[in-house]
Formats: sequence, structure tokens, C-alpha cells
Amino acid sequence: MAQKQLTLQYYDTKTKHIYNLINYANFPELRSGIISFIENSFDTLRKEAYNFKTEQDKIWNDGYESSVMVNSVAFGALVRTAGMLGEKRLAPLLYKEFLGLEEEFYELNLERGTLSIALSILSYEGDIKEIQDILDDAVSNQYDINEREHIMKMFYAFCILKKDKTRALDYLSNYKRTENLSFVAAALADLDVKNALPILRDRLNQLDCPITKEVFLEAIYRLEVQTEIPDTQNRMIWMFGKRNDTELALGNDTDNIFTLRAIEKTGDSELGIFYE
Repeated sequence: MAQKQLTLQYYDTKTKHIYNLINYANFPELRSGIISFIENSFDTLRKEAYNFKTEQDKIWNDGYESSVMVNSVAFGALVRTAGMLGEKRLAPLLYKEFLGLEEEFYELNLERGTLSIALSILSYEGDIKEIQDILDDAVSNQYDINEREHIMKMFYAFCILKKDKTRALDYLSNYKRTENLSFVAAALADLDVKNALPILRDRLNQLDCPITKEVFLEAIYRLEVQTEIPDTQNRMIWMFGKRNDTELALGNDTDNIFTLRAIEKTGDSELGIFYE
């Protein structure tokens, strides 16, 4: 079933069939085949996208050449699966994919954040200069900052990969930065930055978003009880779930633990719903 998902358009994709590979990989006799599938899947997605584009151009025959639209939902699920498999040999492939997304269309370009987090989960040891360059360009100016979610996912991953506690703490200490702070709080918790507790508590009192409040409460709790940096499987980042905005826009329920907690507390079932 996972193979079939690579042949579908994003709106028909059922990511659960891709994530099922994680369970199957627990069987030693299946694991190598699943890893090989992941290694070849990104090229398969691009081939299928090109074939679909060619078919559409023939159907319309209007002289206009359509764009190649890679299935971003399947792409993101494959990236997350690669990270969750914990197979470090997949990390260089993921970084190669990261580099290849710069000129891709918007939805696929957003998956650079997903790729970055997967790299942090796999403890990628290669050069990540391109991620640093993007961050330096996006967040260096305290008055004109870029705080889009996929950028802040890169920020989280960079801090984890570089074990950079200072960068995360300095970022949160700048009160001019107000968007997508959840990933900064998660970085501080997953790096066990104890001296972040006062600033986390202070900024919690200034938050309006119920979901972000839940993230800060979790980060504070973890820093209060952790005795060391959590291992990969116990990181806070897992609590953000697997579904992206496109999947939510298609009507799928969120699996973000913080959103679910906020919905339970507020009674607002539309929290976290993404509208295109």
C-alpha cells in the first residue's frame, strides 16, 4: 500500500500506509527492503509528478505547459518515516533532498522544515551550512524577522544538531520575536536548558494562543523534572504530531498533542484548523 501512495495526487494520499512501514521495519527480514524503498521513493515521486504533468498537458492541449507538482503530502510522510526509522544512513539523502527544494513550489518548499527535524532526529553529522545560511538571512534582523513555521522548524533542528543552547535562549529572550515560539521552547526543553525557566514562565504569561501556552507549559514541566538531556525517542518535538497543514486542510484531524490539549481546555474544536 505504501508504494501505491507514491502514484497518487496529494488529495488522495493516505499517509497511514506510509507510516505503517515503521512497524514493519521492526521485523529484521523486512527492514532492509523498507530502507531501500525510502531511498528510492523521492525519485519515484518526482517521476510520477512528471508523468502526471505530461498527461495533463496532453488533455488540455492549450499550449500552456503546466508545472511539475510533486505530492507534498506523501513527500512529508516519507521524510517523517525516514526520521522515525532511526536509520542514520538515510540522513545524507534527506539533506540532499533539503538542498533540492529551494526552487520547488510553495507546499513542497515548506517541507524543508520537516526535513530539518528529521535530520536532527537522525543526528546528522554532515555540513549544514545551507540551513545556517537560511536562518541567518531569516532571523538575524531583530526588526524585520521571518518567523514562518518551516523556518522555525529549521531553527529547532539547527539548535539540536549544533547543541546550541545559547542561540535558542537568546532568541526567546528577544521580546520582539512573537511568532512560532513553540519550536524555540521545544529546543530549550530538548537541550535541557535549565536557565531558560524564568524566561519561559515570563513569556507564558504574555501568550494569547492557547496552543502555544500548552507548548510552554510542557517545556516548563520538562525542564523542572528532567535530570539530563532527553534521548531522541523522548524529545518534546514528537508531540507536534505528523500531519501537515495540507492534510488538515483536507479534513484530517490533528494529531498535535498541544492542539488537542488546548481544545480540551477551551472547548474550541476549531483550534488549529488550517484554512487554505
